[in-house]
Amino acid sequence: MQELERQFHINCVPGDVGRYCILAGDPGRVPAIAALFDGAKQAACNREYNVWTGTLLGEKVTACSTGIGGPSTAIAVEELHKCGADTFLRTGTCGGIDLDVQAGDIVVATGAIRYEHTSLEYAPIEFPAVPDLGIANAMVEAAEILRENGVPIIAVTSAADSPLRRRSVHNLCVSATEADIAGSKLSSRIAQLAVIDALYIAYFRRTYNKSADALQSTRLEKKEEAQWIR
Repeated sequence: MQELERQFHINCVPGDVGRYCILAGDPGRVPAIAALFDGAKQAACNREYNVWTGTLLGEKVTACSTGIGGPSTAIAVEELHKCGADTFLRTGTCGGIDLDVQAGDIVVATGAIRYEHTSLEYAPIEFPAVPDLGIANAMVEAAEILRENGVPIIAVTSAADSPLRRRSVHNLCVSATEADIAGSKLSSRIAQLAVIDALYIAYFRRTYNKSADALQSTRLEKKEEAQWIR
């Protein structure tokens, strides 16, 4: 990597990003994440890298998109690190092979199989791909706190029963299989997503104030806890 003050790909300089970074694949998801920050502002938007920075509980945090795949993610992490970041949380969607994990389930990953080959440039294959256990446990704790404070959870799943369904306020059941007749599979999937988006937006608008108050109370509780620990 070139030693430049302004990073070539993410187009950021030291001071633009916080120590803590939330990574998403899709650039379109970053503003939605940043909407939960205090004083969020877009620091840069270049190629697949959409970067927003604000504060959470008094800490400077950043949300950045990475695009798809290991190489573009590695570029984002390296350049964000050069700008001062040292803790990264990846959020998004993924496929899976475990039949016990259903569509709509929330997964906090505690390990990964290194078949993507990009990581071989950083560490030998014998080195395990595992996260910081403290951060992983904190993510689980945060999910429980949100549920206890009444933040609405909408489960979009085809499973008759799953951990998310048992914790959700509303369940939107979708079909896991689709007919594959001359392109109808793609069409039905697009229609399905459009219905999900419309229902979610309508529900969010109807309960916006209640949901915002629940999120704010959660943040205030965590802020008081953080101040007490300090």
